Amino acid sequence: MDTELEQHSLAELENLLENQIKMALKSDYKGVEASAEQAGNLLKEIIKMKPSKIPDFEKRRDHLLELYKRLELMLATEKKTVRTQQQKADNIRKIISVYHNNL
Repeated sequence: MDTELEQHSLAELENLLENQIKMALKSDYKGVEASAEQAGNLLKEIIKMKPSKIPDFEKRRDHLLELYKRLELMLATEKKTVRTQQQKADNIRKIISVYHNNL
């Protein structure tokens, strides 16, 4: 594959990941999800290219891994927050149900 195309694809993936992080910071999880499919498809294309001959590939790969880890941590934190809120709502429903049944 053309090195210029490979570099462009890596830069595009990096941009997508940075945008996903920005969307996650704004709690735009629908946007993150929509962008994730695009990033996944791009990553599959990059893997097919076998871009390890690109100058500074290792450095760029490490940076992409850092972006993925950061995004993963953000999403895991949000998932935990949502789960906690759901448990609180369930507890409130139980309390209201018990109260209502005792009237």
